[in-house]
Amino acid sequence: MLYFRMNIGWWEAVRHLGTAIRLERTSDAKVCERKVALSATKPSVTPEEQAALVSQLFAHAQEGMAFVDPEKKIRAANASFAAQTRISPQELVGRPLEQVISCPERDVGHTLEQVRESGEPYHGESCPFVFKEAHRRRPTRWDYSISPVFGAEHAFLGYLLLLHDVTKRLKVEQDLREAKEYSERLIETANVLIIGLDSAGRISIFNKAAEETTGYTAAELRGKNWFEVLVPKEKYPRVWRMFAHAMLGKPLLTKFENPILTKSGEERYISWRNAEIRQGGKVVGTISFGIDITERKRAEENLDLLLRRYEGLASVAQRQAAELRAVLDNMPDAVLVSDMEGRITVANEASAKLLGSPGLTEGHDSLVILLEGLRVRHLNNEPFAHEELPLVRALAGEVVPIQDEVIYNPESRRDVYIRTSAAPIRDEEGRIVGALEVARDVSDIIELEQLKDQFISVAAHELKTPLTIMKGYAQALLRTAEDLPPPRRRMLEAINRGSDRIDRIVGDLLEISLLQAGPLKLETERINLAELIEQVADRMALLTIKHNIRLVKAEPIVVQGDRDRIEQVLMNLIDNAIKYSPKGGEIDLAVSVRDREAVVSVADSGVGIPREKQTNVFQRFYSAHTSTPYDYGGMGVGLYISKEIIARHGGRMWFDSEEGKGSTFYFSLPL
Repeated sequence: MLYFRMNIGWWEAVRHLGTAIRLERTSDAKVCERKVALSATKPSVTPEEQAALVSQLFAHAQEGMAFVDPEKKIRAANASFAAQTRISPQELVGRPLEQVISCPERDVGHTLEQVRESGEPYHGESCPFVFKEAHRRRPTRWDYSISPVFGAEHAFLGYLLLLHDVTKRLKVEQDLREAKEYSERLIETANVLIIGLDSAGRISIFNKAAEETTGYTAAELRGKNWFEVLVPKEKYPRVWRMFAHAMLGKPLLTKFENPILTKSGEERYISWRNAEIRQGGKVVGTISFGIDITERKRAEENLDLLLRRYEGLASVAQRQAAELRAVLDNMPDAVLVSDMEGRITVANEASAKLLGSPGLTEGHDSLVILLEGLRVRHLNNEPFAHEELPLVRALAGEVVPIQDEVIYNPESRRDVYIRTSAAPIRDEEGRIVGALEVARDVSDIIELEQLKDQFISVAAHELKTPLTIMKGYAQALLRTAEDLPPPRRRMLEAINRGSDRIDRIVGDLLEISLLQAGPLKLETERINLAELIEQVADRMALLTIKHNIRLVKAEPIVVQGDRDRIEQVLMNLIDNAIKYSPKGGEIDLAVSVRDREAVVSVADSGVGIPREKQTNVFQRFYSAHTSTPYDYGGMGVGLYISKEIIARHGGRMWFDSEEGKGSTFYFSLPL
């Protein structure tokens, strides 16, 4: 006889291959233990009939079931189990279970061993099983049971695995919890009295506004009879009779006014709106919304507004839709939503104004036709290809964080600079059903940026000539006037050093101006990258006595590039490593090949970069250590220039950094 023990919770049946099944309930708890004995049935039923019956039960079970041998290989699986794995039952046979299914929260193989050692079943709840060949787009949760299977003389034959998909149940439970929490918050924050009574008139809901009005706390009144405590004696018979009739199924008076008694004995008049609470078609209580109308004038002014506000309790979805529409129409940003067919389904007022299309119609206008009239271009006036457009990219599944464009506004007949972002809209199963684009008019910002770049260029060129003259005269005086008094010589040397510093600043400004003007002219040649790094390291080592600059890894790599520009990048990265390692230490340089790229790294063990400042490191005029003890001055453009130089070579630059432990900067060049 085969038998096994299994915790199966509320599952209705257990099926197994081989013979008939006998179930013995041993507990009435929600998660109960059942013993299943597989034994021969009456002699009138043949073994073949027994096997056929059990095979049918196994095959048609709604739960996923699989029999696993002692070597943890699948020996049988029903259709439900196979459907979840996306592998046919025949192909599953012989596969190790751990190659088919895994659980990030609990090792499946370890659980099997635990069940075998203990001889007791294991039951798990809400496990995020991963079916390794199913490629699911959304996570699923499963209740499961692994039971040992024994044969004659308690011989261990394997395991029986049962899976039950509880994803929808958990989602419903979560939605119910959220709805309950929302309702409770709404009740507690409402500025009207909200009273819930059961069928006997006992108080079940008593919100904050009711406490403030009556002077009672919810704890004092919960479970007590509303009519006996808060209704004046002379009003008690009529009000109780009305309530009792409603509990018997007669129509409830939905609107009336009556006085209540506060804890201090004061009477306050309340205007009530009432509704029945039903379960299974039977009235089991009431919910009432009350407004204190003791001050009649104030109540008359606000009554309609407050009542309309709380009538919306039954139509939350409609109200939210109206609020969303109001938000969209009052947003300064343009919002466009397109379906998969390219029809515009949502377009707010700002979008019609920005795009110069006052007659923009939701559900009718074509995205393609609209975009053709806008003449969408890059900032350099090159037209966008259709597949480059943010909304088109979003419909293809891409998230477009920020993209600057130039469009033609047919209404104002002028070009407009816009900054857009776009993202796909997915349904519950992860399928793309549309796309959202948000755009903002940044013409003033772009024009200001262009003016700033123009000013930087002009200022740098205008400073260059007088600076050269000043530096030349200072150097000439230092060379020819050997008998200068020491104070005057120090003045000239200070002028010379200041000129050098201003010259570096002007050089940086000219570099920025050159990068902003368009393509950077590169004098490309074949460069032995390891040799160049070693030469730069040797020169930079002369600038410090506290640091050991070393080339720790140097693969023989030759790239095409501008030697002077790449040297400029290396010097900037090593200079930063020296500057922000004030205690000295090792500065390790390395060059290697990764994924058909030459990758260079510069690592230090200095102060590092605070995490909250790391996203801005490559911006113009930004220093991560401004107003800190490690603020060594400078314009904050070195990394910006370096990244742009590498980008113009077709490479990229990035970094890893931890505050207090140092930084490693990388750049790559194509091979």
